[in-house]
Amino acid sequence: MQKIMVLDGGSYGRYRVMRVEGMEELGRFSAWRDAVLCALDQVSGQARAQVELWEKQYPALNGRAIRAGHLFVLGDFANAGGVGSWLVRHEFESGCYYKVTGIDSGSLLCSCDDYAHSLFLPAGKSRPSLDGLVVCKHILALMLWLDYGSDTEENPHVMVDH
Repeated sequence: MQKIMVLDGGSYGRYRVMRVEGMEELGRFSAWRDAVLCALDQVSGQARAQVELWEKQYPALNGRAIRAGHLFVLGDFANAGGVGSWLVRHEFESGCYYKVTGIDSGSLLCSCDDYAHSLFLPAGKSRPSLDGLVVCKHILALMLWLDYGSDTEENPHVMVDH
C-alpha cells in the first residue's frame, strides 16, 4: 500500500509531496495548503473535494479543514477501546494522540485544547462548527477517515491499534 507525506522544504519555503515507498517526489509547492491538496488527491479525490467544500461553506473553520486533510493523509487513526471512541494523532508530534468520542446526540467530542476552547467562546464569536456542531481538526479528520479511508483496500490508510 502507498503512503503519502508532505515535507517542509525548510528555508526555501517549499513543500514537497512524496510517496514514501521509493521516496518518489509527486510535486513541489510554495503554499502548504496546495501541497496538502495534492497529497489528498493521491489518497482520495473525494476527501479532497470534501475539504474544499468545508472551506467554502464553513469559513468559521479557519483552516481546520485543510489541517484535517493533512491528518487524513497521515492516516493514523486507532480504535480507543470502545464503540464510538477513536484516537487521532497530533498533527506534528507522532506518538501523541487525542481521543475523539461519539455521544448519543450524534456529536463528536475531542480531548484537544482547540475543541475545549471553542466550546466556551463568548457570545458573538464565531465557533468552528458544521451545521451547529462544534468541531476541531481531529473531529474533521476522523469524519474524513470514516467516510473515505476506513474500508477501502486500495487506500493507504491503516487503522492502527495503540
